[in-house]
Amino acid sequence: MWTILSSRVNRCAVLAVALLSVTAAKADPPRPALVRKIEPARTVDNSALSRSVELRSATLIPLDEALRQLVGEAFLKTASAPLAVDVRTVEPLNPAARTSWPVVVLNGQPIEHTQMDPKEANRLVAFLPDRSRVRPRMRVEVYWVGNEALTRTREPIAVRVAEPIN
Repeated sequence: MWTILSSRVNRCAVLAVALLSVTAAKADPPRPALVRKIEPARTVDNSALSRSVELRSATLIPLDEALRQLVGEAFLKTASAPLAVDVRTVEPLNPAARTSWPVVVLNGQPIEHTQMDPKEANRLVAFLPDRSRVRPRMRVEVYWVGNEALTRTREPIAVRVAEPIN
């Protein structure tokens, strides 16, 4: 050990480390903590969580360009003769109050590809991949997933056909 301390280079290194530790001890003390005002959580009107979704109209329509963009390429690649059920609700739908989504039910069968129109709060569009579920008389209802019993439409409505569907 004496040989290590006797070398000139090692003495400089020891002196440098000692000097750094002294200057670090004289560093500024920590600043006081910042006090931030905690804002209360935003309240969301969740009264709609227990209300049924009542319908104004339902129309079977062919897909136009806007609906093709809404449903996406993945659906269109697998669909043989796509159609849409345009459903209008009495009251606007508020997805902010829930962690689920609405589903259109056609003749008792849920339509998997149901989407809310991002531009119209009272419009749902359900996409059918083919015409196998089209009947002369069709009824539509809507419910929110996870709360079907309370949110299901009380009075299903008849589907109107916008134009002759081949």
